[in-house]
Amino acid sequence: MSLRVVCFDLGHVLVRIRNDWGEAFASVGAAQHHLDNVPFDAFPEFLRFQDGGIGEEDYLDALAMFAGTALDQAKRAHNAIVVGEHEGIDELLGRLRLNSLRLGCLSNTNVIHWRMMTDPNLFPTVARLDIQAASHEIGSCKPSVPAFEAFRIRAGVQPEEILFFDDSDVNVRAAVKLGWKARWVDSSKAPQPQLRRALARLGLI
Repeated sequence: MSLRVVCFDLGHVLVRIRNDWGEAFASVGAAQHHLDNVPFDAFPEFLRFQDGGIGEEDYLDALAMFAGTALDQAKRAHNAIVVGEHEGIDELLGRLRLNSLRLGCLSNTNVIHWRMMTDPNLFPTVARLDIQAASHEIGSCKPSVPAFEAFRIRAGVQPEEILFFDDSDVNVRAAVKLGWKARWVDSSKAPQPQLRRALARLGLI
């Protein structure tokens, strides 16, 4: 059975994001050195926000308390986690479309970042994806089976018809276990050349 859909994670794959809370707060001029190198998922409410388990206002209030900052600073730092699309992504995905492949994303994200990333003026490539599945909307985060199944159902294809790219080896292994074709993206390097090489090897570009 041939590939019909190429699915991408967003953060570190199609979209540039900050690496931790320290970077996020420093980027908006509100450095909190006690948060340097503290990963986003070290804040429990961040995970709840990703799967839709907590509302936006409650989440931001909790973030301000977690960081020890004003609410406005917490909101700006959260927004600043998402930076922009990676260079060369739009051209690469355009080449995939020439081969009649449908493109999509399966992302662990939240309502605030999703509003940003589906704005065609801010993230034109992401906004144009044919199939979109965001964790807060489907109520499940990768690597859970329901998250992958939600995307597959929206795509209307069989597992073996999906090619998936993610920077988490845990998510890649979960996808493979479900029958998807999956490739890991090294987040320490530029993603576009990695995606290009993998797609070329498969004869998709």
